[in-house]
Amino acid sequence: MPTDPALGCSAGSHYYYWYPAGTPFVTLPLMIAMDWSLRVMGPIADRLGGGRLGPVWRAFAQRDYLASHLLVELALSSAIVALATLFVFLTARVYLGLAGSIALALLFAFATSAWSTASRALWQHGPAMLMLSTALYLLSLAPKQPVLLACSAAPLVLAYFIRPTESVVLVMVATYVLIHHRGQFVKWLLAAIVTATPFLIYNLVTYHRPLQTYFTLPLFLKPTPSNFPAMLTAFAGVAVSPSRGVFVFSPFLLFSLAGIGLLLRKKWMTPLWCYLAAALALHWLALSDFQL
Repeated sequence: MPTDPALGCSAGSHYYYWYPAGTPFVTLPLMIAMDWSLRVMGPIADRLGGGRLGPVWRAFAQRDYLASHLLVELALSSAIVALATLFVFLTARVYLGLAGSIALALLFAFATSAWSTASRALWQHGPAMLMLSTALYLLSLAPKQPVLLACSAAPLVLAYFIRPTESVVLVMVATYVLIHHRGQFVKWLLAAIVTATPFLIYNLVTYHRPLQTYFTLPLFLKPTPSNFPAMLTAFAGVAVSPSRGVFVFSPFLLFSLAGIGLLLRKKWMTPLWCYLAAALALHWLALSDFQL
């Protein structure tokens, strides 16, 4: 095969996994747990099901993960989104009562694209959502347990190596820690470095560069006047497009705008919420600048 660095083909004519390694890394513990469970339950299900099991389910029960790969992806991605929902619930419990926390978690799971899209296959989205919800939970607990502030670096760095656009959240939280918790910043930075190092080593060994080409492809429009109309259209489309507008498919999120107004008036969770809101706005801009 010809050398094609953009597709991950090295000089030795070998193809490598092009997408970031974060999703397989996060999925691995769940895959191991599922495999252990099927070692016990698989033969029982296969025996009880008899001839009634379809070929995919029979392959799954027999731990033939290639023949049942779609079902494997569905099971693993559903577990990841379920864990993300759990962390949304736990974060809500820091601030809300039980009923409000359950309601918020259910809205996240079933009134967004979490269940309908992220849990249907091993996209980058589900694992990234899990890492971001974990980081938000740690940041919410940090005022009473300061050690958790540094721990928040780990899921944020993992989120970056799952989906590079999560660098926006990573940078904003790093800025928040540096400015408002300077005494904790060295610990936070060390946690980030420890988490990033295995991925950087993997990239160096596999691709002979710290970041594989997926991270460096020119996928964004240049900020020129000629591109501004397209960016503005995309900016509006992210919000209200009939095909993928977030306020079209999850209209309850409009209440978050009112929530920002309440935060401004009551100065609740200041200044953390300001950095999180800035990360949200910058991520929105990044999506609007994406050219594919």
